[in-house]
Amino acid sequence: MDETKDTQDESSEDTKGTSEKETETFTKESQAEAVRKAKSDALAEVGRLKKTSETAVKAVQKAQGRIDQMIKDQEDEELKRAEGDEKQLSAIKERQIRRQAESDLTSMTQERDDEKDKRQQAEDISGQYTKEQNAREIATRLDVDQKKLVKLSKYTDGSKEAIEELASELPKKGDTKSLKVDSSKTIGGKDWERVRDAYIKNPNDVQNTERYNEMRKAQGR
Repeated sequence: MDETKDTQDESSEDTKGTSEKETETFTKESQAEAVRKAKSDALAEVGRLKKTSETAVKAVQKAQGRIDQMIKDQEDEELKRAEGDEKQLSAIKERQIRRQAESDLTSMTQERDDEKDKRQQAEDISGQYTKEQNAREIATRLDVDQKKLVKLSKYTDGSKEAIEELASELPKKGDTKSLKVDSSKTIGGKDWERVRDAYIKNPNDVQNTERYNEMRKAQGR
């Protein structure tokens, strides 16, 4: 009887150990898959924005080309009408040089702004990706709902401290308790206060309203 019991105990321990290893492996694989998907989504978004940006730039360049041609035709006509009048020709040429300089400056400014927009788009995507990565890592470590934390993390500055503060307000997985909410402190701490204050200051702003309603929904209100 004792031998049978010992065998059963050993079998139970082996099964438990195997189960724990499988769970750990599954969690790591799931997290790795989530990371791969996030990277893929980020690259796809960069590609989409790049394509959209390039299309817009081409449209602007095409329109500018038509404008430049119209100006050139106008200038040629002015020069033709002023033939024989050196004083008028000189004034027209001076005006054309000034207009060309202004056009070149506008083009340079536009190119600079386009590059600035591209960098900003890349930084925004990189920042969002970092937020999601931090949220996934923290959700796994603190055993809270990953999707919910990722969703809420976009309202933070992306730092691990801010996201950990959010995670501390979320219930553990399997916990039936609702989010911690009271009159003095609600989910998100300072981040929630920032969203709330922005909404109070300008309730007609669509983005402020969406953030405010989403965080209230996350609080279970």
